[in-house]
Amino acid sequence: AHDWWATSSELNGPFVGRGGAAARQATPRNVYSNMSNPNTPFSDGDSRLTERKLDIRSEPNSASLRISMVDWIRGYDATDLDGDGVLNEPRYQMADPLHSEPLFFQYSDKASVFIGTNEGYLLSIDAETGQENWAFIPEDLLPNLHKYYENNNVFNSKTYGMDGAINAWTEDDRSYIIVGQRRGGRNYYVLDVTNRTQPEFKYMIKGGEGDFDELAQSWSKPTITKIEIGGVVKRVLVFGGGYDTNQDSNTLRDRDNEGASVFIVDASDGSLIAEIKDSGQHRVNGMDYSIPARIAVIDRDFDGLMDHMYFGDMGGNLFRVDVYNGESLNRMFEGEKIYTTSQNFSISKNRRFYYAPDVAEIVHKQEHYYAVSIGSGYRAHPLNENIDDSVLMLKDKGVFAKDNDGKYTFPNLTNIAQLDASTPSVDDISAYDGYEFNLTRGEKVITGVTIINSKLVFTTYDPSTAGLIENTCSAAQGGGRIYVIDLLDGSALLDNDGDGDIDFDDTYVKLDKSGIPAEPRLIITDPEAPTLCVGTECADTVQTDDDVNDDFKSLLGTISGPRSRLNQVFTNSWSTEIEPTTKDDN
Repeated sequence: AHDWWATSSELNGPFVGRGGAAARQATPRNVYSNMSNPNTPFSDGDSRLTERKLDIRSEPNSASLRISMVDWIRGYDATDLDGDGVLNEPRYQMADPLHSEPLFFQYSDKASVFIGTNEGYLLSIDAETGQENWAFIPEDLLPNLHKYYENNNVFNSKTYGMDGAINAWTEDDRSYIIVGQRRGGRNYYVLDVTNRTQPEFKYMIKGGEGDFDELAQSWSKPTITKIEIGGVVKRVLVFGGGYDTNQDSNTLRDRDNEGASVFIVDASDGSLIAEIKDSGQHRVNGMDYSIPARIAVIDRDFDGLMDHMYFGDMGGNLFRVDVYNGESLNRMFEGEKIYTTSQNFSISKNRRFYYAPDVAEIVHKQEHYYAVSIGSGYRAHPLNENIDDSVLMLKDKGVFAKDNDGKYTFPNLTNIAQLDASTPSVDDISAYDGYEFNLTRGEKVITGVTIINSKLVFTTYDPSTAGLIENTCSAAQGGGRIYVIDLLDGSALLDNDGDGDIDFDDTYVKLDKSGIPAEPRLIITDPEAPTLCVGTECADTVQTDDDVNDDFKSLLGTISGPRSRLNQVFTNSWSTEIEPTTKDDN
């Protein structure tokens, strides 16, 4: 690891307890919560932090424990972590941000980094100095703190906190962030962060009750967009219904009890505008499975309003919902399930979509369609080797064909080319409604797929080389691959292995780093030579003579070809938001 703020190389390397933001902790911390006086940080012995709130009433000497915990919460080494007998010094300690991914937020003169930890905090860190600006912990996560205080958070009883995705927006000169809890709970929290060093709690979306009764664990990263209801434009948050923990143990497809919805929420106050589900006013048939993924939102006419939504679910289904802006609310949304890649009563075809699809508009050989791409994989159990997962590219021509009522039509996707090692390509993809790129058994996609320059780029994890049992103390390894294929037909782009044939084996290379791979990230510091990184493995996307003896560079060079064309590609009005970093959920 590299400490961005380090002044000494001793703080770099494979030592998670050294360096980073934790090494720059000052006291007292500015810790806020959505309790009484939410805009006032906790003070010495703060009476809001009662024994009941901290869930320590049954602990020995609970009164003195409470005082010690308040000091510890405010950043003091109340448990003498370093063993020097001094309790009023900073404790240089930070809990794990297991699935939360840092969000960089630029202010006019400075920048902050927001990240959640499983202790229960959302942290704001000064991007220049690494020092904590403030921390926010929801009231419902205060009981987490005693487990971490006692250092009693072992692997098989993991305590989760603010473990979800973070997003941000600015409106009327005010800046806001929204954060989910993922396995830490089923709520979303919105803070006004206009003042870089002093947040204001704005509202909470509480799952499991009221309008959000069917909101499950809050995994879905909210997409921030706008809609027009009867002539009134509203900024909205769009997110999936979350993750039903039934999926942790389902070996066969089984309808979920919660999370099988898409919520559209007024960003100004968190009130529900619409819930799209298998019943009620905004009904879409077949929504039977939870939706932990981000909702892919399309603005097709550049007016700033959402026109289409695409999303997958835990049943391996893919949906499209159209938004008719300007209509009354009860006539705004129409949707259908457009494809199913799973099969009932089949262990090997119990496919799940944890991530949003990526979408590109294609005009090719007299065909005009949205290419909708998505990959399946059982990320709750990365070591599972019983499922045949795949990556889809589906042609949605219905968004360019309207019926007699002026409504978009839905595609009839029945003729899907099946690609694998024995059938790596088809002669004429225009004769098909898309393709399914089938992986080897156990290999899975547990990050998002990305469309770049008419190429489909994704990583996979193959646990077959791990040889380990889940939930042991041994670190699961296995291997990762990166694939680059032609978006239009799923074929390989060059003879990467040098055997004289362009076939399935040329669609990927194995990554050097073992374990679950990161999502490919495109970094454009030079438009003529963009860089693609998978974790710490990086290469530019332009073909050069230097690539000949490096399979990784050679494969990534096929994305742009002999020179970069990325700066010539027409920029559409939607983009793929960054997904949370993938790690083992266990």
